Amino acid sequence: GSIATAALVGVTACMLFPQASLTFKLIMGFLGLLVVWAHRGNIKKLMSGRESKLSLSKRVTRWMSDMHIALIGTGSWGTAMAGLVASNGNSVTMWSYDLDPVTEINERHTNECFLKDFKLPETVTATNSHDEALAGADAAIFAVPSAFLRGVARDCAPFISDALPVLCLAKGIELGSGLLMSDVIASEIGHPERIAALSGPN
Repeated sequence: GSIATAALVGVTACMLFPQASLTFKLIMGFLGLLVVWAHRGNIKKLMSGRESKLSLSKRVTRWMSDMHIALIGTGSWGTAMAGLVASNGNSVTMWSYDLDPVTEINERHTNECFLKDFKLPETVTATNSHDEALAGADAAIFAVPSAFLRGVARDCAPFISDALPVLCLAKGIELGSGLLMSDVIASEIGHPERIAALSGPN
């Protein structure tokens, strides 16, 4: 798993961003080497036959757990995603423009206005401060209605580092510019190569 992950870092980067600069590709290769170094103990166990066997799904879950995720938005889609992310061993800080969802999420771990009969894990908290939501985040997820996405992304921009991975859940095309929602975010926070979009049927 460690060796495969290291190899996939560089290969995936080259496949997804074939026009990327040499510097970017070298950085991806360096990250792959860091993965190998960080898992050198497991690799030794694997080579000696002492590494425990885990299914692919368990390996992926373990690799993606213990992260802190900033989730911008407290609507039904954002709330459902917060529950999913937190249930996989991560902590989530949600941001809301309104104070009522913040209070309810923090006190009762529910968001009845948008998602009834859904209990959020204890590791989900909420705030109406962009700075607090994004502080120490390993990744950010934008789950804001498309009509408000640009303004929210602009407000979040000062608190988003150049390397922070960003996932866009919003769908649609911005009126006037014709931009997709992921492109709207990119135009406000920069570095579009680190922005992904989750798509599929409702």
